[in-house]
Amino acid sequence: LICFDLRLPLTAEAALVEAQWRCVALDFAPSGKGYAKRLMNRLRKVASVEEPAITERIIAVNQSLGALSEILRDDEAQLQEMTCRMFNLTLAERQLVENARGRI
Repeated sequence: LICFDLRLPLTAEAALVEAQWRCVALDFAPSGKGYAKRLMNRLRKVASVEEPAITERIIAVNQSLGALSEILRDDEAQLQEMTCRMFNLTLAERQLVENARGRI
């Protein structure tokens, strides 16, 4: 059930939905059969917030989380590159490692 508060500007409502979806995505662990359906069901359960201050806080925390996630992705990429250099991995070996990471 998706409840939208039409009194909020569309951009604030969209940002609130994004914040909640980001939390679901970070918390969701796909496992076994039917995980796509479970994910979709969780994404559909979006809360609307009547209190503008709470909405603004949720959106601000989401923006901070997005920035931190980007920093973490960059750090992980640098760590990956340093590890590959440290072990003198060939291009084929790097691809093997990347393919294995996708299955974990």
